[in-house]
Amino acid sequence: MAVAGGGHGHFHSHDHQVKGGSEPQLSRYRVVAIVLELGIIVHSVVIGLSLGASNNTCTIKGLVAALCFHQMFEGMGLGGCILQAEFKFMKKVVLVFFFSATTPFGIALGMAISKCTKKTVQVH
Repeated sequence: MAVAGGGHGHFHSHDHQVKGGSEPQLSRYRVVAIVLELGIIVHSVVIGLSLGASNNTCTIKGLVAALCFHQMFEGMGLGGCILQAEFKFMKKVVLVFFFSATTPFGIALGMAISKCTKKTVQVH
């Protein structure tokens, strides 16, 4: 005896959850990553300013050593947060660019301010 209509069916599940967990959790990860990025950017500019404006060789050596270790650990922490937040590729690129560029920008700004200050002092 044959059964009309075949005897098999298909079931499709469309699970729209994100890889890392629920949508609210992913939003939290993204907020944490952005806040951490902003804090590190401000911190990096300030450290760069102090390094760029410094004239004392002993101070510069100490700041460079501290900066290297500090940036390494900040980068590892921020990188983990960025991966956990599951940003799209371009957003990751932008975040990495700002992390990488703010300290050199701060150093250049500190050197420029220091140079302008020296010229002003010499004129008066």
